[in-house]
Amino acid sequence: MKRRTMNEVVVAARIAAAAACAVLGLAGAGCSGDKSVPGTACVVQSDCPSPLACSYGRCHVACREARDCGPGQTCVSGASGQICLLVEESSCALNSMCPLGLVCAQDLKCRSQCEEPRDCATRSQTCVLPDKVCAEPADLMDDHLVTPGDLPGGAGNGGAGAGTGGAGGSGSATSTGGAGGAIPLGGTGGAPVASCGAPETAPNDTFDKPTAYALGASVGACLENEDDHDFYRFTAPPDAAGGYVQVAVTDVSTKGSLKVRLLSASDTAALEDNLTPTRGQSNYVYAAVTPGGSYLIDVSAYSFDAATAYKLTVTYKALADTYEPNDSRFDAKPIAVGTPVSAYIFSGFPSVMVAANDDYYKVTLGAGTATVTVDVFPTNLSPEVWLYDKLGATVKSELSTTRGSGVSLSVPLATAGEYYVRVGTYSGYDKQAGAGVDLPDNFTRPYQLTVSQ
Repeated sequence: MKRRTMNEVVVAARIAAAAACAVLGLAGAGCSGDKSVPGTACVVQSDCPSPLACSYGRCHVACREARDCGPGQTCVSGASGQICLLVEESSCALNSMCPLGLVCAQDLKCRSQCEEPRDCATRSQTCVLPDKVCAEPADLMDDHLVTPGDLPGGAGNGGAGAGTGGAGGSGSATSTGGAGGAIPLGGTGGAPVASCGAPETAPNDTFDKPTAYALGASVGACLENEDDHDFYRFTAPPDAAGGYVQVAVTDVSTKGSLKVRLLSASDTAALEDNLTPTRGQSNYVYAAVTPGGSYLIDVSAYSFDAATAYKLTVTYKALADTYEPNDSRFDAKPIAVGTPVSAYIFSGFPSVMVAANDDYYKVTLGAGTATVTVDVFPTNLSPEVWLYDKLGATVKSELSTTRGSGVSLSVPLATAGEYYVRVGTYSGYDKQAGAGVDLPDNFTRPYQLTVSQ
């Protein structure tokens, strides 16, 4: 096969773009004959007249400050420099929906990644945790991105003309409950589920159009047909140690049985799924979640006779671990000799992969024998403990192959100074998501660490 030159590729791309516009009858920004309009299709920089720049296959306005961009646009670091991202390029539910190099942040907008504010496109942008994305001050509330659930009409709101309808609030039988059509329960304004079997007022049938859900709320909803899916999206609180969620789908009508999937929003990986073969049976799943992580719930029919009503409730429990984050030697938390430490071996899912679960501590020791003891360990894990010198070199380690057992190491130290203790697991890390209501022991049982000398 003949290899085409770059010029031939460019010409072919322009012809294809023109043909697409002609077939679709488009005359908008992307198909405009006026090359000065932002959004015009481009392949190389010269396709865009100055001062526009070609990034992501379209011409964009260049920017240095937020005010250089139009309403709804964000200044980002594009392939050809700093550009104003078009409004239609900004909305997302997954990273794959954003232009290459950008990520889908908690506010469902495509943003530039960062480690420090200097990585951002404008001087006014800051690097926001936990996503590590760039945002302007106007996009923040209490130093965090304003998510859909924070806005009027978001999760827990009754929608236009229907009051605030969240759990325990007011709402009407015709309320749409915000995006996606779920009806908040516990209100004073009508039936918990409106017209089960009627067309959805705001369909949430795909992962890219989820209902914004507020943790702790109970919402009534309905599967209208056997192919219907209801997607919900929630964001975990930014607690330092993370926590876990329990998803309960209850009050299921006898017209069907349900399948429930819990997914990470960053890559739509299924963390857990559970189906109930018995019509009318409740369904439960749980998972460990990371601080500020975003997740999706997919409710669908497993067996179906007719429109099936149900109630969804997701509860969140923060982990009471004051030493987190301490997942690396560089984040080690200081502890005192002889003082017991109570903490958790725990980690959530930022994606399909569970995050680091080992804990690191920093302790000052004198010359002589030092003893590191870990006991009261979770019964689903077996312990391993390490002692490192101040440079991170291993002094000694010990482990137990028995789940739930303790472990201890003693070692003579020739040099006084700063040392590091690491607590981890020898048995690996049991899956931190599952079906049912019984939680892994490490969700609720802390271990105890004591360094003595």
